[in-house]
Amino acid sequence: MDLSLPLARYRLILRATSPIQFNGYSGSAWRGIFGHALKRAACVTSEKNCKDCLLYRQCVYSYIFETPPPRDTRYMRRYTAAPHPFILSPPLDLRRLGRGETLPLAFTLIGNGNAYLPYVVHAFERAGALGIGPTNGTFEIAGLDQETAPGSEQFDAIMDAGKLAPRPPRTPTTPPLPDIVALQFDSPLRLKYRSQLLTPPRFAFAAIVANLLRRVSMLSYFHNDAALDLDFKALVDRANSIAPTHEDLHWYNWARYSNRQKTRIQMDGLIGSIAFRGADIAPWWPLLWLGQYLHAGKATSMGMGGYRLIADQTQTSQAPQAA
Repeated sequence: MDLSLPLARYRLILRATSPIQFNGYSGSAWRGIFGHALKRAACVTSEKNCKDCLLYRQCVYSYIFETPPPRDTRYMRRYTAAPHPFILSPPLDLRRLGRGETLPLAFTLIGNGNAYLPYVVHAFERAGALGIGPTNGTFEIAGLDQETAPGSEQFDAIMDAGKLAPRPPRTPTTPPLPDIVALQFDSPLRLKYRSQLLTPPRFAFAAIVANLLRRVSMLSYFHNDAALDLDFKALVDRANSIAPTHEDLHWYNWARYSNRQKTRIQMDGLIGSIAFRGADIAPWWPLLWLGQYLHAGKATSMGMGGYRLIADQTQTSQAPQAA
């Protein structure tokens, strides 16, 4: 399976200038304030409804945060939004930052989205003054790092005196396949498969394969100008026969409030780990490896569905307790 999707992982170092508080998983709050600040920074028409704006398909905010499919798109013609070219990855257990404390807020830009890194940084500069969380805690940017290569876990500073010097995005290199591979879900995976929510008793390897195939395909098409040439049905059908060697999955209870819908939305999902024999999952190994950087399931842009692949299931860290 030959997959090419350049991406880059960054890390904003944020310093709280007043206490910041979160109620539950903070991903929704970070995504919300980022979008709000980005629109303030990028919008030149002040049109309330982006879809009514003359610049709807040419605007930086629209591309990053709304991501409407082009009029001549081959895919997702009936959808109002394609997958976004960004992923925020705050810690699952982040609840409070005291004044002066710092937070490394990781984020990923995918394909053509990397060209808009300066807009992302500027949006977070503005977001810091606006405040975040129930107490509108404020923050400032103390630094910006970029991973030297996807998966290296080594980050170097790329911002000095307001000047950015990012490296070009790269497709992650797929390593050799271990004998035993564990998928460690570090943030809630909320995913439906065959019209049913994926819960610990209903977990299916084919659900992950089907979701990642669609996600990688759409991200590549909309943000890398390339469509995947794969037999999706055959890959998913074959995945239905794969059984785990070990399972330690839990349900993470969480709901967020939607300002747009004026209601609370359930965002519960799976966390924990599940392991498979390497030989069993070999056909999907490149897909699973790339998927680590893209997340899976619902609400990936706010950090949900994040997972790591670990070579030996005995090395997996203990899953966070459900909230």
